[in-house]
Amino acid sequence: MNTEMVIIALIMSFSLNVVFVWYIIKLLQEFRHMSDDVDGILESVGDFSEHLEKLYELEVYYGDETLKNLIRHSKEVVEEIKEFETVISSIKKEEEDEEKKE
Repeated sequence: MNTEMVIIALIMSFSLNVVFVWYIIKLLQEFRHMSDDVDGILESVGDFSEHLEKLYELEVYYGDETLKNLIRHSKEVVEEIKEFETVISSIKKEEEDEEKKE
């Protein structure tokens, strides 16, 4: 009777471990997708910020406070996205390290 209980417990433990590994793999794939999205957003916002700076340098708009504040705000948004990207890239690196171990 004890042997049967141990075997059942081992089978349940193995099954749960398989489910957990599958779940972790799915989460890591989602993180990778999110990381790619963040890269795209960062590039788009960076391009937008550069475009605003070029527009601000034109004689017609030079010194316009609204554009100046918009440029400052776009730079702040870029910095926030970069911070988020740092977190995502560290998770992505851990994911790659785990894949190498397997």
